[in-house]
Amino acid sequence: CATSCYKVPLVPEARTSDDLARWFFVKRGESGRMAPDLASELEVIVERAQSAFPGVFLPARVYIERLAEVVPADPPLTQALNKIHTTDLFLTCACARGDEAALEILHVELGRDIERVAKRSTLPASISTQDVQQIMYKKLVVDEGPRPGVIAGYRGAGALQNWLCAVIVRTTIDLARHATQALPFAPQAKSLSPATHTPPSQQPAQVRGPQPCTHPVPL
Repeated sequence: CATSCYKVPLVPEARTSDDLARWFFVKRGESGRMAPDLASELEVIVERAQSAFPGVFLPARVYIERLAEVVPADPPLTQALNKIHTTDLFLTCACARGDEAALEILHVELGRDIERVAKRSTLPASISTQDVQQIMYKKLVVDEGPRPGVIAGYRGAGALQNWLCAVIVRTTIDLARHATQALPFAPQAKSLSPATHTPPSQQPAQVRGPQPCTHPVPL
């Protein structure tokens, strides 16, 4: 990105833990609700994610609103949050927004996961792991019209690595199927070499015996 919108800001965001809780509840349609325990928990989650990826910039409000979308409604919320892979969700949110540092991390991780999957599966000879990586990267982060890249669908219910491997496996299966369907049909041609082919004029006459009657016989 040529602009500075995806760069790490020089000054930290001006926000409090109460702001995080307020953004969380507004996104869930529960404006006015407050929960001190949740506010402190959200603060820890944000700081942990930012520490895990110090070069990645994702506005805290964007991250919190995404958390609000994926966390189940069943109380208590703090326990529900603990079931979410929040750090992985932070990275995928940043990727979906086009952050260069996040995309670079995804690119490296994707290459490793594709190598792992390739060792356990059989790719057609016409498809290399580099081909799979390019196809996967485009599938994950490139928007197709109104549909965002697949990475935007990650909800943090499982580890990102497992989620990526599942997407890679499905993609390689589709690629293998399409490669098989694209193979031209080449029927086996019979050999007509001069050494084995005898012209009709030189073939021995065939003795024909009585032939079955194919016409109705009046009774």
